[in-house]
Amino acid sequence: MKAFAAKAPGLENCGYMDLPEPKPQNGEVLVKLDASALNHLDLWIARGHPSYKTQYPRVLGSDGAGILEETGARVALFSSTFCGKCDACLRGLTSSCDVTTTLGAQRDGTHAEYVSVPKPNAVPTTLDPQKAGSLSVAAVTAYHMLKRAELKAGQSVLVWGAASSVGSYAIQIAKHLECKVITTASTEKKGHAEKRFGVPVIDYKTEDVSERVRELTQGRGVDVVVELVGPATWNASMPSVRKGGAIVTCGAVSGPDVVVPLRWLYSNQIRFIGSKQGTLEEFKQVIRWAEEGAIEPVIESTYPLSEAKKAFQQLSEGKGFGKIVLTR
Repeated sequence: MKAFAAKAPGLENCGYMDLPEPKPQNGEVLVKLDASALNHLDLWIARGHPSYKTQYPRVLGSDGAGILEETGARVALFSSTFCGKCDACLRGLTSSCDVTTTLGAQRDGTHAEYVSVPKPNAVPTTLDPQKAGSLSVAAVTAYHMLKRAELKAGQSVLVWGAASSVGSYAIQIAKHLECKVITTASTEKKGHAEKRFGVPVIDYKTEDVSERVRELTQGRGVDVVVELVGPATWNASMPSVRKGGAIVTCGAVSGPDVVVPLRWLYSNQIRFIGSKQGTLEEFKQVIRWAEEGAIEPVIESTYPLSEAKKAFQQLSEGKGFGKIVLTR
C-alpha cells in the first residue's frame, strides 16, 4: 500500500512510500481509508518528541475515516487505545491509561491507504469522509476540556486560537451548550473568525486580551478559559478568569513552564485543570453533533495522499484556518 511515513526523526526523513498492508490482530479490523486529517501531533512525531515513545519507521496520522473492509460500513476512527482496567481507565480518564497508544505515534497511523485498529475504534457514521476524518483528535480534545471544566449553559468562556482546530471546535461546542463565547485571532484572521463563528474576536496582536475580556463581561471575567498555548498566553489568561472560575489547559505549544502566583490562586479560588485528548464515548458524541449539524469541521485545504509533504509544510507554517485533509 501507499503511505506517508517517517523513517527516522526529522521531517527530511518523511516521505510517500510503499509499505506492507497491515494485518489485523485479534480484536482488530482493517479499514480502507478515504481521508485523514493532519494535527500538530503529526509534526511532533515526524520531528521526534521526548513525550512520545515512538519507534521508527512509523506511518503518521491520527485522524481518519473510510470503509470497514469486512462489512463495507463507513466509519470514523477514534485515535487512541486503552486497556479499560487500570486506575485511570476505571475513573473515566482513558486518555491517561497506563498502556494507551495513539494512531500515528505508538502504532501505525492513518496517512495511508489502509490501517488496522481495534474494532471499537471504528465508529459507524453517515458523515462525509473528509468531515468524519477531521474529528477524533481536535474535536474530542475540545469537548473533553469543556467537560473537565464543568462548563454549563449560560456561562462564559474565553477560547484561545479561533484558527486552531481545537479552538474552532471548542467555540462551536460551547455555543451549542448555550454559553457566551469570546475568542482570539491574529489580525490577519480576525475577520474570518468573526464571520465563521459569530462571536466576539479579540486581536491578540494589537489588543490587551484580558482588558477586552473584562470589558465584554462587565468587569467580571469569564467562567472558563480554554488554554491551548502556554507561556505566550498565560499572563493574559489568568486576569481573564473570574473569581471561582477555571483555566483548563491541553497544551504547551509555546513552552512547558508557567508562573502561577499562589496568593492570587487561592485568594480568587481559581481551578487549574489539566486535560488530555478524550474518551471513546466523547468521540461518539461529537460525531452525533456533526451529523446533526451542531458542529462542523473547518477544513482549510485538501491534498492527495501523494502530496502529503506539501500538507505538512503548510501545517508547519501555521498560516491556515482549520484542518488540512489528505484524500485518497
